Amino acid sequence: MQAFTTHRKALETSIQKNKRFEEQNAQLLNKNRELVAKENITQMQIESLESELKSLQQRFKRERETLSVELDDKKSQILRYSSELKETQS
Repeated sequence: MQAFTTHRKALETSIQKNKRFEEQNAQLLNKNRELVAKENITQMQIESLESELKSLQQRFKRERETLSVELDDKKSQILRYSSELKETQS
């Protein structure tokens, strides 16, 4: 009879531990899902920022090239005006 009681107690303890492990497992699965969802959101934000960065770099490159051309035109214009001024002063 005592063996039966001991085995029953061990079985009850095992069932309680198993239930506790199942609850912990469910909590960890939920936490894992949350973390995966956060990772996906973060990855999308990173990709969006990288795309925005690339777009800005291209825009600034075009603007820099445009300004460089304008600067060269102004320099040429200044040289031309300077040359014309010298001719009129001579």
